[in-house]
Amino acid sequence: MASLGAVYLKALYDQTFLQDTDMDISHHSPDEIRAVILQFINQRLQEKLSKLKTSDADYEQKRDKLLADYEYSTWLESAALRVNQIQQITHAAKYTHPYSLGTSLYNTGNQSAGDEYLGTHSIGQIRPDVVGNAAALDVFKFLKLPIGQTTIFELAAADSVELKAALTQDSKKADDWSKAFASLPDEKKSTSSHTLAKQLYWPLEADDADPNYHLISPLFSSALAQEIWTHIREHRFSEEAKAARDARFNKAWFDHDSFEYPNMVVQKFGGSNQQNVSQLNSNRYGENYLLASLPPHWNTDLIRPPLKVDSVFPNVFGRRAAVQDVVKDLVLFLEVHYHPERPVLDPNNMEIRELAREKVRAVIDEFFHFSASVWDLEPCWSAEEDCNLPEEECCWLDQGRVLTDEEFAKSYRRGKWKEQVAVRFANWLNARLASGKKKLPVGKAEFDEWKKLVEKEINLFRGVEG
Repeated sequence: MASLGAVYLKALYDQTFLQDTDMDISHHSPDEIRAVILQFINQRLQEKLSKLKTSDADYEQKRDKLLADYEYSTWLESAALRVNQIQQITHAAKYTHPYSLGTSLYNTGNQSAGDEYLGTHSIGQIRPDVVGNAAALDVFKFLKLPIGQTTIFELAAADSVELKAALTQDSKKADDWSKAFASLPDEKKSTSSHTLAKQLYWPLEADDADPNYHLISPLFSSALAQEIWTHIREHRFSEEAKAARDARFNKAWFDHDSFEYPNMVVQKFGGSNQQNVSQLNSNRYGENYLLASLPPHWNTDLIRPPLKVDSVFPNVFGRRAAVQDVVKDLVLFLEVHYHPERPVLDPNNMEIRELAREKVRAVIDEFFHFSASVWDLEPCWSAEEDCNLPEEECCWLDQGRVLTDEEFAKSYRRGKWKEQVAVRFANWLNARLASGKKKLPVGKAEFDEWKKLVEKEINLFRGVEG
């Protein structure tokens, strides 16, 4: 029969927060510590009292019980008993399955992994998670109370004499309570896996005929997930991030970077009972961000000289997948907001007009991306016999030809092609909008709007000096 070992992915240095000898424990008097604890207990009491209804027949009885339960020594003794119901961890078993009863761990990660790998060891200051009985979470909040640069838990872990003196004058009780509070990261039961946990059978060499193996149960690092979640939320929803996006939209300078996370997926844990998984999972609303990890996308829009076509707009540029996506987005937007009794671009609705301009700018951006890729081709391809493009499109797309073809350079320098390219773009876009499901009745007003937008961008482009 094979031997079975419940082996977890622990760090090379199996240390808990309790064993960390580098903790910076600031010294505070027992009176200072006691004042912080008293304030916390009284605040909890007031919250409980505020929920009582004076109209209830047993109001006085409930009130007296709360006052007794939240007496300083009584509450601390209860907290010392209830701390056994929770555990400070970094890796929780219930992220695999909410009913998994396997062991959760507190572990700072494999410090020997280095910077080449991202893991729990990459976090400078770990924000610990907690699992266990939700009714005992007030004990965790108590242990995380700041005392200067440290916490109640860190003082207990360091066997602080000042903390013991603040807890009670009974030296035995003080010692017992301090040890109980310091046991927060300790495993509350023997290390074990569970049928609902992820499990990998790892074969071992064996001298006898029976195979041996370890059973490895990978655990989810809630501490690492919290660090990533916090950074991404800051990059997406902070006031600074909003200001950076506004500046980018308005093409204005801004002092800070603007971050984007394309194709990001939000993974949910715990369903409606997020607290069942862990405290940090509840703080994250059950969210875990998964960044895109995709194989290289083969570019089917390989750029070749646009020969044997009368215009690049319907036949080359307009067929690109990215162009079709942004045009579809614009069409759907206009169709949703279109009313038969009003123009497509209602002059009285500035918000809709500005949103429409933004989506048209996305189409224009794709036009410039396409143009830039054509500019990378060998110059003078437009001089070939198979090139049927109009002169204005040749001037725009084959600007390198200016340096070797004097007749072509004369047309280019006159600059009339800029407006003509804008006209062709506006006509093409109007045709695409009119071919949608609702057959949008786009006309001169829309044509003038698109022409103005793209012509402005073309005029900003310096081009080739020839």
